[in-house]
Amino acid sequence: MSSENREKPKWESILNVVSIAVIPIVIAVVGWWLQSSLQDQSIKRDYVQLAVSILKENDTTKQNMDLRSWAVKLLNENSPVKLDASVQQQLKSGEILLPSPEELTSGLKLFQVNCAQCHAANFRVIGPKLSGVVNNRTKEWLLKMITNGTALIISGDKAANELYAEYNQIPHPNFEYLKTEEIEQIIEYMKNMK
Repeated sequence: MSSENREKPKWESILNVVSIAVIPIVIAVVGWWLQSSLQDQSIKRDYVQLAVSILKENDTTKQNMDLRSWAVKLLNENSPVKLDASVQQQLKSGEILLPSPEELTSGLKLFQVNCAQCHAANFRVIGPKLSGVVNNRTKEWLLKMITNGTALIISGDKAANELYAEYNQIPHPNFEYLKTEEIEQIIEYMKNMK
């Protein structure tokens, strides 16, 4: 029995020595990995911001087209959300531009003040859900509907009249007090509704 008691402390001593040596190494490796991951995320965020700043410019000169192609590649490689091929091509050509964060933020604020009481992205509130609406309607049509939906209905517009009938003949409120730029900011915000 006394020999068992002597052996046990030897194993405990060995385990203590090993744990004293291994724990700091494990902490250092995990810390290095964590720091490396954070640094990679920070670099990717900076690359995305750089790409967005290039792609929101409306310059389609040959030199800028090459820069736009590079920015699209940079954006696609570093963004967690990948762009499909058609969007990539439209961004490269300058056919579409990325909105600035300020434009998205102001569109959100305008939407919250003027639209959120009746509309949501994925479900019907008082008015129809808005997710994908910018893909189904032209910008001009949306400008008319938001500015003066009643005039659009009276003009005989088929889509406006179908919505009017579907929603118990309640017309879209007129937002004639909003500037065209403000309505465009709301539409830009609606493009990002999912």
